[in-house]
This record gives sequence, C-alpha cells and structure tokens, in this order.
Amino acid sequence: GKSAPPLHYNGSNVVQSSQLGEFCVIITHMKDKINALVAKIKTDTSMEGFEYREWFFAYHLKIVQEIAISLADKYPQADRDLVQVLAWVHDYSKPFAKTKEEEKETLVPMLKKDMQELGFENNFIEKTIEYLEEVESKDTKSLSDAPIEVQIVSSADGCAHFFGPFYYSYFRNDPNEPLVSTMDR
Repeated sequence: GKSAPPLHYNGSNVVQSSQLGEFCVIITHMKDKINALVAKIKTDTSMEGFEYREWFFAYHLKIVQEIAISLADKYPQADRDLVQVLAWVHDYSKPFAKTKEEEKETLVPMLKKDMQELGFENNFIEKTIEYLEEVESKDTKSLSDAPIEVQIVSSADGCAHFFGPFYYSYFRNDPNEPLVSTMDR
C-alpha cells in the first residue's frame, strides 16, 4: 500500500503533508514523536545563517545517531529511544547560539519546550535533559560511571568527528570552498 506522508514540524505544530493540505496530528507513539523531533532538527540545522547548515544534519547528527544505535544494539540494557533522542539532540541549540556559552545556556529550556510541544512524556523529557547534561560534562569529568546511554552517545559523538566534513574540516585549505567538496579530494 501507499505509505503515509512524512511528518513535518512547522515551528509550533506537527503537521502531516497530504494531498488535502496540511493538518495537525496527535502523536501518540514514541517513534512518531522522535520522527517529529528529527524533522524539527533537520529544519533548524538547515537555517540560513547557521554556519554548518550544508552538512551538519547529514554528516554529523545522522552519523552520531547511526553509531549510537549500532552501539545500543551491543548493550541490550540501553534504552534505545533515549539513545536515539540523545544522539539527535546533543547539539540541539547549536544552530541558534553564537557562542559556546550561549549554546549551553539555551540548550535545556529550548529542548524542554520543544519536546513538550511534541508530546513527549515529562519523565522522558527530564531523563533526556539529565542525561544530556552528563553527555555535556564529558570535558570536566569521567563518564565511566555514567549511565550506558550517556556513554554510548558521548562515544558516538566522538567517533563521528572522524567522518565526513567534521574530519575534513581540519584539513580545509580554502575557507571559501564548500566544506562538503573537501571530501572528494
């Protein structure tokens, strides 16, 4: 049969495209909530003015998510939904922040508000934020005793820096050259 049209986040409502136009949908399944969150992230990371818009979603966030899910498959005790969400949101405020300090200050309130709007349960939101703050503490403390989901996402993020434009950005010679084109050298 014909598959359902994709979900899109329009800034305030989750809408589903159809031949009849767009209409609001009530999202009840975790997979759908995650898909709506990912759609919002894709839109946000593609914004004009975001320095890394040409590659950040496809060549960083998606790679982090793929590595994280692969690792979660090795650790059955890991909450796969939590791992997936943490992978997608670990740089959530980056498209909007001008500095690292601003990124840290806006991360939690922005993420909490958006996850509530998308219908995530409050306990899942709180756990996501708690674990995300642990992921973000990787530079100041060891994560060896952190929950497995934190270890997985932190490791996936680190590994992702060795793929695609993140890795190639270290070898970029011409700042006017599109970063993705450096991968073809």
